[in-house]
Amino acid sequence: MRKVIILGLGLAMLNLTACKKGENDPGLSFKSRTGRLVGDWTVTSDESSSTYSSTNTDSNGDKTSNENTSTESFDGTNYDESNTGTYTDANGDKSSYSSNYKGTSGSWTSSSTYAGTTFESTGDYENSKTVTISFTKEGTFTMTETVTEKITRTDTDYSNVIERSSETTTQGTWSWMNKNKTDEMKNKERIALSMTESTGTRTEKETETYGTNDPDVDEETETWTDTYDHNGSDVDMVMVIDMLKSSEMSVMSSWSSSGSGTDTNKYTSGSTSVSSTNSSTWESTGESTMTLTQE
Repeated sequence: MRKVIILGLGLAMLNLTACKKGENDPGLSFKSRTGRLVGDWTVTSDESSSTYSSTNTDSNGDKTSNENTSTESFDGTNYDESNTGTYTDANGDKSSYSSNYKGTSGSWTSSSTYAGTTFESTGDYENSKTVTISFTKEGTFTMTETVTEKITRTDTDYSNVIERSSETTTQGTWSWMNKNKTDEMKNKERIALSMTESTGTRTEKETETYGTNDPDVDEETETWTDTYDHNGSDVDMVMVIDMLKSSEMSVMSSWSSSGSGTDTNKYTSGSTSVSSTNSSTWESTGESTMTLTQE
């Protein structure tokens, strides 16, 4: 009987050890990795960086391009964001720009340089953000991001206040990825996410005041729905789960996307019909490290 008990304990320990996939997974867990993943999670921190480049060609064959690099640091409530980039016009002349929006300290700065002249602006800044993601055992996920921000700029006898809010919900499917010797990844160490639909609402209110005049207020609201027609093999994002506990998860993710498109505009001036066609290509890459918790 004693041998049977010892053997049973040994098999149980082997099973518990096999659950450890991520580098910092708990050494002992009575739940499978899927059992620990399924549930409602809230992002409590996120460090990310991304690059974006695009080229636009108009009907005359003139080309313009834009290259941008951005970073973001999120503490679960507020975020700091910085952007730097270069714009090249149709004549090949370049202008550079940069911006820093710091929700943690309440300030923003921006600058642009063209033909050797630099223009700078600064002001007050407020923001807030929440990000949640839910995984189901059936293999679906829902991610919701809510953002608010307020940008204030003041000058002599002038003030400008922009208030924005947005909510985006993305739905799709998730699945564990198999072991990959080339990437040195274990079985069930990574999750593949494929988006099926994204919906959102965005509002913006801008208030400008000149001297003692009444404020000039401009408000707009837009909603959108994007659907994605996947064939079952398309992957939009890969999440590497470094640590997965019942109430805490550490995730490293990366993404890469590209596309192209053509826009044709037609209008009539008097008896003359005019049309113009613009074509564009773009490419984006990024990576992030985030921590999520659930109750």
